[in-house]
Amino acid sequence: MTMPFVNARLLNSYARFSRRLARILPTYGAIRLARSLPSLPQHIGVVTAPRGDFVSLCTDREDIISKCLYWFGRFDPWVASVACRAVGPGCQALDIGANLGAVTLPLAQAVGPRGRVWSFEPDETNFARLSANVAANSLRNVQAARCAVSSASFVRIVSQDGDPGHISTAPSSEHAPGVVQARTLDSICDQIKSDTGSFVALCKIDVEGSELDVLRSGEAALASKRLEVILFESHEGVKPGHPVTDILLGFNYEIFRIHKLAYGVRLVPIGSTSKVGIATQDYVAYVPSSPAAGRLHSLLSREALS
Repeated sequence: MTMPFVNARLLNSYARFSRRLARILPTYGAIRLARSLPSLPQHIGVVTAPRGDFVSLCTDREDIISKCLYWFGRFDPWVASVACRAVGPGCQALDIGANLGAVTLPLAQAVGPRGRVWSFEPDETNFARLSANVAANSLRNVQAARCAVSSASFVRIVSQDGDPGHISTAPSSEHAPGVVQARTLDSICDQIKSDTGSFVALCKIDVEGSELDVLRSGEAALASKRLEVILFESHEGVKPGHPVTDILLGFNYEIFRIHKLAYGVRLVPIGSTSKVGIATQDYVAYVPSSPAAGRLHSLLSREALS
């Protein structure tokens, strides 16, 4: 049960302390803990996180992404950790399903001023928050766009249970209500190659069940290995025979599941029965010989190295 709302000034003081404390606490259990903490105050102000300031959070005072950022300064830290490990200064990175920027902001720091983060968010309200948070941190190396990534030209936004963190898309006609324009993953990779001469070191996908459609829109990029690392979420679970597994293995990617440790992560091959840490709903697929894969080598489990 959520604790009753208390004085905003006192709540903000507790939150600043908890963000400092969170830097030395284990990575797992934060979401469960956040659900039991007080609701967000109506006037939050700037939330200073380890890798960026958030000036715009969800107005829903029980939104779990916003509560984690407010109380701990991070949301799903294992995702941001792996994402930032996969890139280096000067790299190009995609954040598909960027929401309010919980991964975009740390990625922008990781790629540095010579790199660029290309963020895509179809929901109008989430995109406004993303843009505000990018602007508040003066991130000139982030290019944010309000559009979806899909094999269709237009998609309809589907909100699951009204949760701003659970937004997915479905192909639609151009003139239907609630429709936004979409781009293919191939067209995005073509633009990046044309603008920068570089491949994409990291492609993070968080689209609440639409990841197969995103990947199918990028088959040319997958075939040419212009996407070195793909970091994606799957609530269904990815295992041999799953459509997402089939498409990635078909293009010779290796696939791992992210397991949370108390202080870090391990990448465990899919289908493994390994008990190391806690298995998440997040996965990594990479081109074995790519520079980005090399940066992730230290995260591999013993089973993956054997």
